[in-house]
Amino acid sequence: HRENGLEMVSSLEVGERRDLDPTRPSVILRKVGEASLWDIAKQCGSSIQAIKEANNLCGEPPADQILLVPVC
Repeated sequence: HRENGLEMVSSLEVGERRDLDPTRPSVILRKVGEASLWDIAKQCGSSIQAIKEANNLCGEPPADQILLVPVC
C-alpha cells in the first residue's frame, strides 16, 4: 500500500536473539570522526548492542578508538 509515494510495511518478522559466539566473524576497525555506533553497525552488518557488548561500552566511544564489531 502506498501513501504519499512511500511504501507501508504491514508486518515484520523479528529474528531470534542470539548469544554471543566467539567463533562468529568480527571486524576490527578504528572509529573515525563523528561516526556513531549506529553508522558503524549499519555499515558492518552488526547491531549497536553487539558492538557495545563486545567492547564493554556504556555509550558512544571516543573518536579513534579501536572497536571489535561482531557481524552476522
